[in-house]
Amino acid sequence: MNAQRTSWMMAVLLSGLLVFSGCGPSQEQQAIDTYNRGTVHLNAGEYDEAIDDFTEAIRLDSGLTDAYANRGFTHAKLGETKKAIDDCTEAIRLDPGMASAYANRGFAHVEQGEFDKAIDDCTTAIQLDPEIAGAYYFRGLARQNIGKAAEAEADFANARVLGFVPPD
Repeated sequence: MNAQRTSWMMAVLLSGLLVFSGCGPSQEQQAIDTYNRGTVHLNAGEYDEAIDDFTEAIRLDSGLTDAYANRGFTHAKLGETKKAIDDCTEAIRLDPGMASAYANRGFAHVEQGEFDKAIDDCTTAIQLDPEIAGAYYFRGLARQNIGKAAEAEADFANARVLGFVPPD
């Protein structure tokens, strides 16, 4: 009986120490949770909130490449193309194989009127991930803007096949 009571008391003490020692989600997990919340804001069109959350996620984990790429995309949606390109470039520096960062930077280049750069980035994204629908769409926009209608339509068709729904 004493051994059981002693074991029980030790368990209570240890659980109390864990609670009071600040054990909770790791900083990395907090970064991921904050990034996920930012993605919800982005998908809801709440761009300022999304940027705040992606920025906080990066503060918590400066290697969280998805946060850079999505913050870059969000900046591009707001017309802040320089910030968008900088964020996507940082994501690419951290992970040169990150197709979405190339696609997002391609979108920013389209918004900036840098169509050749957009085509290059989107082509790289497609080479890395042939299923990345947005890259086809953004490359199509760039091609359309430089008068390559047939190539643009082929890109738009590929984007549609992959389920891309153009924004209104």
